[in-house]
Amino acid sequence: MPKKTTKKTKYDMDDEIIIGYNTRIKKDNPPKNVKKKNEQMSKKSKPGPKKRKIQKKKKRKSNIKKVLKILLKLVIVIGILACIVLFLFVSPVFNIKDISVVGAKEIPSSIYVAMSGIDVGENIFKINKSVAIEEITKQAYVETVQINQVYPNKIEIVVEEREACYISESNEKYFYLDKSGYVLNISLSSADMPKINGIFSELDMIEIGRENRRKRI
Repeated sequence: MPKKTTKKTKYDMDDEIIIGYNTRIKKDNPPKNVKKKNEQMSKKSKPGPKKRKIQKKKKRKSNIKKVLKILLKLVIVIGILACIVLFLFVSPVFNIKDISVVGAKEIPSSIYVAMSGIDVGENIFKINKSVAIEEITKQAYVETVQINQVYPNKIEIVVEEREACYISESNEKYFYLDKSGYVLNISLSSADMPKINGIFSELDMIEIGRENRRKRI
């Protein structure tokens, strides 16, 4: 009997469909159109040297504009402040029209005003309060003093005076003392108040003056 011959069939790999194979090929080898698009996108994302120079110039210009805006704002603010300061120191609105004294009993108000060195018509912002207080406190009767600027054009001098409580006599002179022993005044006339004796040796050396008046006994 003739032998049956089995034909060997050849498989064409290009025509055959293998599960999971073609999809991998598609992923690993994308179409040419996709490659071209990707290349174009990469070229667009990476600017050339000319574009880089243009971008740098634009950044510099924008930075310069920002700096100029900041400087302009500063100049405007400084100008406004300068105008305010000039208005405060030059405007007649702030020229002193009245100087009042509160708490004056033994010393006339005019003396306190003169000692302060503050004048009517002077700019209220130009007065030197520390100097005025220092001068007024040289007066023996003054214990504390305060100077208030009442805007726009008034000055108030508030004093607290010492009060003579005792009297002592030496060489036909009468020394007026407060409760703390400060010599407030030396007079040839006496007053009706308690007398202190036994301190003449020290009082003999005292004369009327800015510092000696306030010598403590």
